[in-house]
Formats: sequence, C-alpha cells, structure tokens
Amino acid sequence: GLLRLPLRDAQHREIPRVLVECVLSEKSYNPYYETLASKLCERAAKKHRMTLQLCVWDQIRVVAPAPGGDADGGPELSVSGGDKPSVRRVSHLARFIVGLLISGALSPVALKVVDFGNGGAANDAATATARLFRRLL
Repeated sequence: GLLRLPLRDAQHREIPRVLVECVLSEKSYNPYYETLASKLCERAAKKHRMTLQLCVWDQIRVVAPAPGGDADGGPELSVSGGDKPSVRRVSHLARFIVGLLISGALSPVALKVVDFGNGGAANDAATATARLFRRLL
C-alpha cells in the first residue's frame, strides 16, 4: 500500500513522521500505527527505519528535554504553543516505542536520548517523564 504510492524520496520520508503524529494525536492508544510502522520498517528497512528513529528521538526530546536544550546542544523542541506534553502523549509514545522495540522495527539505540538517571532537581519535569518512561518500558 504505502510503498507503492508515487512519492518522491523526500515524500516517502514523511510517512514515518505522519505515523508518529497520528499515534500521539489519538484519544486512546491505537496499535494499528505500531503495526503499520513495523511493516514499513520490515519492507523498506533502511530509509524508513532511520527516519522513524529520528522522529522518535525528536518526540523523546519534546517529552523529556535535557536541561538547557536537547542532547545535541540545540534549542529545545516544543509542543504546540510551548506547552508541556500531556501524559496521554507521553504514554502513547512510550507504548509505541515499546511495540517497535519488541517487533524489532526499532533498535534499542533509539533510547539513547533518554536520561534514565536521577537528573537532579534542576529539571523536575524531565525527571518525572523519565520515571514514566521507565515504568512503561
């Protein structure tokens, strides 16, 4: 289906981005997107797997930003209007990542941007989000 669409290479890379946004936008978690992402990575492994990993990293940085910016030293990404992400979005992201890790569509390397340490009191929101990730994973 998706791989047979007459899209240019740059447009094909948008497919994983749309999938991730759909997962995060649903009112209740829908495993269909996880299955679709797994199949996509299975059939067009290299390019879609890398794009999916980058999308996951971007979303992890949104829900658990490093103090003073993201892991690359750049500015923090923001959710619409600079609001902090909802528990629902964080939960959906964690369930999506776990499903992709279990299916093998995503490598455990995708979690390297998550600070699972204590983080100190300097960034309580990031610490709380990391705790939520640990529980869901």
